Amino acid sequence: MRLDSDFVLIGTGVAPLVAAHQLIQQGKSVLILNPEFDFFGENSELPFDPFWPWNSHELDPVKIDQSQFEVVLSELQPEYPGPIESWPSQNTGFRDPQAPFVRSRSRLWMKSLDEKAWSQVEEMYVKASDAGFKPQLLEGLLALNRFPGLSVKKATDSERSKGVLFPKMADVDVKRFRNGVREFMKERLGDERMVTHAGPIELMDDAVRFRQEGTSKTVRVNEGVLIFWTPRLTQWITSLCKRFEVKPIMPTGVRVWEDWSLISKDPVDPSIIGAMDDLLAWADVEGEPEEGNTFRLGVLCAGPKIPMEQARLDTHSADSSWASSGSFQRISRFCHEFLKWDKFTVRSMKARTILEWAEEPTSFILTRGAYEARVFNRADGALSQVVKMAKFAGDPLR
Repeated sequence: MRLDSDFVLIGTGVAPLVAAHQLIQQGKSVLILNPEFDFFGENSELPFDPFWPWNSHELDPVKIDQSQFEVVLSELQPEYPGPIESWPSQNTGFRDPQAPFVRSRSRLWMKSLDEKAWSQVEEMYVKASDAGFKPQLLEGLLALNRFPGLSVKKATDSERSKGVLFPKMADVDVKRFRNGVREFMKERLGDERMVTHAGPIELMDDAVRFRQEGTSKTVRVNEGVLIFWTPRLTQWITSLCKRFEVKPIMPTGVRVWEDWSLISKDPVDPSIIGAMDDLLAWADVEGEPEEGNTFRLGVLCAGPKIPMEQARLDTHSADSSWASSGSFQRISRFCHEFLKWDKFTVRSMKARTILEWAEEPTSFILTRGAYEARVFNRADGALSQVVKMAKFAGDPLR
């Protein structure tokens, strides 16, 4: 079977799938190459934007606006081959049990309890109010009672607590969304045009060469090669930049995120995502939450930021050795001192890596000849923003 294509898309997550869908709708032929064994082996998409780093002086209204429930749902729905459910919802008819959910949850921001932190919380409230996001300033038990997983009855310093509540922020079933898009594209393209464990990948004058199951294949490219930059591809992309004498737009570093799953003794409020310093906590569910029946607490911790020259990005992005040495102690303090738990149970911890950038989402040309090879950044992070970037990449008018 001839694999010659108008476009070859190279990436490790959902971005090349969404971009491929855009191109197919324009009548283009597409080949997707993924160097991972599993299409989502890198696992670099998050269910929501963590807004990191948290700093009232750097409050970004654009990020808050992009995370509004209506915005996220409108971004994802056209790219999913089926229904996307919403929560809370009044739907009573047939519901696909495997459909991804976009959930509308409030985001509660709290800080360490000192005067400086209080001024930061209040400043965040003022800036968000001026931007039109209608936040609420909560104090004392009103703030503590809303934080997911917190045992309010054991709180002894409630009068020193403050927080800012943002309504209608969105989070997404990443796993269901990715799997649905992958299966749909596999039906459209077939296994021959959705290649995993493709490597090494070589850009030639008018073609792309790669190996699949020990066999070398060369594919002629008619129009372009689209490369989606995630940690897994960094070493390969930077080596290509040296070869083609191109100065790339470089990430500022790679952020390690520690993704914990804990078991709560008491039910966790599913309607709020809580942020405390550099940790975020929420009722960790897939699909529709059941009020009063959710006991899994997800905690996302911001780990170290590794400079690009030090990061061993040639290894698997989820290398657990990148988790900070004090990870368990930090979770223990969070559970015992803030949530007021007597004890806690850890189901799992996964280290995930996301590239951080100083500049706005953009792209650069790697080489131009018989075809144009272009690299797109921000192909990891919050799922809705990855999808938005991928649609931009597949737009001929970009």
